[in-house]
Amino acid sequence: MKIRYTGLDFLKFVCAFLVVYIHSCSDSYANEYIIPITRIAVPVFFMITGFFYEETVNKNRRLEQIRKILKYILFSNLIYLVFAFTPTIVQTLLSHNSGLLSEKLSSVFSFQSLGNFIFFNESPFASHLWYLNSILYVLIIAMICTKFNIFRVLYIVTPLLLIADLLFGKYSIAVFGREFNIYYVRNFICVGLPYFVIGNVIYKLKHRLNKKTNILILTICFFILLGFAEKYILLHYGINATRDQYITTTPLAVSIFILFMQMQNVRYNWFNQVSLWGKNHSLIIYIIHPMIIFAIGIMQKILFLAEPLIKRTVSNKISLDIITPLSSVYLIPLIVFIISLIFSVIYKKLCTKFKNNIKQG
Repeated sequence: MKIRYTGLDFLKFVCAFLVVYIHSCSDSYANEYIIPITRIAVPVFFMITGFFYEETVNKNRRLEQIRKILKYILFSNLIYLVFAFTPTIVQTLLSHNSGLLSEKLSSVFSFQSLGNFIFFNESPFASHLWYLNSILYVLIIAMICTKFNIFRVLYIVTPLLLIADLLFGKYSIAVFGREFNIYYVRNFICVGLPYFVIGNVIYKLKHRLNKKTNILILTICFFILLGFAEKYILLHYGINATRDQYITTTPLAVSIFILFMQMQNVRYNWFNQVSLWGKNHSLIIYIIHPMIIFAIGIMQKILFLAEPLIKRTVSNKISLDIITPLSSVYLIPLIVFIISLIFSVIYKKLCTKFKNNIKQG
């Protein structure tokens, strides 16, 4: 019987929500301690890709996977190109000032932006798209290492890359007394490759990693509490750099990953439905949710006609002001997630219908 890792698809659904939560939650004191837990989301996505890489190789689908990611990169960057330039074009038409558009073009398509895109995966249109560029680079590197039988080199460099991520990222103020640009560590080198390799290692050791659920839950709780302590120390001593990964992020992500990995061929209908959503829609949710956040922010400005109670920026390309009553602060991520999921379901159905029409025609 073929094993279906239903739990990992379910975990993709959870992680998609965590990404939405990171980008749309309030700047409250409680979230200072919730956010470190949610930071497992992107590492887990890379780990899942690494976990199934052996099957991708065995089925000779490496190029197919790379082509699929490349299509998503082109599709998403095109959408956010239009999204990024629309306000500037409207403003240019209303003010009859062509300088606004030329200034926008020169900033977005500068040599620096192009270099950041090529070397650090930073999209010039929406910074959350770094993940797609990163996974493309990771898959290409993995394919090359597999072809030349040097994949073990990645096992050796992974701990070094994780340490580099911490030193130049979250602990850069503590170590160097300064912060570095986030894209120097938020890329395929310091995040994509190491977590991809960790997922691959878990796959190879999956039969040895079968642990009792109670032990795994206790381990997860331990690392969550340790994460709270880590965050407190960073805040207390004023060394909390703006970066994603904490020391506790990796062991917490691994523990949660192993727990869900063991949920195989689950027979609960609701669990399977959520898993199916995770399998089919998590990537589209990841791509589209910043636009949903932006739209909700505009709607709230119109409806509430008040100063924003929450100010967040999903990326340095799309500025968002979200206004909401304090009583519904935590509903915003859920609303954004549900709308993003509905959009993805509709998009997938339209794509399927379009492909069927082409075949029939």
